Amino acid sequence: MNASTSPCLSMNEKKHWWLSNRKIVDKYIKDARSLIASQEQSEIAAALKLLDAALALSPRLEVALELKARSLLCLRRFKDVADMLQDYIPSLKIANDDSGSISSSDSSSQQLSRERVKLLPSDNSDPSFKCFSVSDLKKKVMAGLCKNCDKEGQWRYLILGQACCHLGLMEDAMVLLQTGKRLTTAAFRRQSISWSEDSFSLSNFPISSDISTLIAPPTPPRNVAESESVTQLLAHIKLLLRRRTAALAALDAGLYSEAIRHFNKILEGRRGAPQGFLAECYMHRAYAYKASGRIAESIADCNKTLALRTRLHSGA
Repeated sequence: MNASTSPCLSMNEKKHWWLSNRKIVDKYIKDARSLIASQEQSEIAAALKLLDAALALSPRLEVALELKARSLLCLRRFKDVADMLQDYIPSLKIANDDSGSISSSDSSSQQLSRERVKLLPSDNSDPSFKCFSVSDLKKKVMAGLCKNCDKEGQWRYLILGQACCHLGLMEDAMVLLQTGKRLTTAAFRRQSISWSEDSFSLSNFPISSDISTLIAPPTPPRNVAESESVTQLLAHIKLLLRRRTAALAALDAGLYSEAIRHFNKILEGRRGAPQGFLAECYMHRAYAYKASGRIAESIADCNKTLALRTRLHSGA
């Protein structure tokens, strides 16, 4: 008798366990939202702990992942955002694909992929050789969009794009932000087509606020202000990349005064640029100064490059 009833008891226990966990996760998400809404750094840090607790119970919960990524971005923990979403960094995808084509016998790919995320240049590497084709980056990203856009939140591309920009990964940032905007626009278009005047509204049905927010997590841009912010950031990135391209072309052609003029536009711009990007520009301008015989200015730019890289390595 006991043997025949034990499977039913086991199923009931599992159902009760799942419902209990779901209630706990819902409460964590609700409390985290309230803390994040305050926009206080300490409150957002506290919300992160709740989100980590929710993800410990439900690791693939989309709304918790999005809130965590947004919280890390608000706290300016850009490296943590990149580490969390590293599988979506275009240049890292290319590096992993290239290394995989050479040797695919390593079984610990996840651990090695984390080790390959070198967001700062090493002491014995030259950033001038770390160039990626933007068209190749776009192809790599767009190749998987048809499979992933319906399964995974589009917020990943916009949040990671902003983080990559702050880390100085400008080409990655541009591709990610463009992809995020394209996916968001396409999703909104599909949703607007499905709407009609006689469509049923969720407000007509007794769905609790907690459950409804978890069913359909917000897809960025959440509002017009955020959309405008992303648009402005993308335009600024494109401007910086165009100026750097022009400066490097002049440098390669031996037009050092022209190269210095283009680098000045970047380094003396009113809006500024990420420290990693500035360090690279200072280094190239130092070379242009040296080639022009302006040794004092070259030394000054070398010192600025070292200062910026030291600050980046220290996490300041």
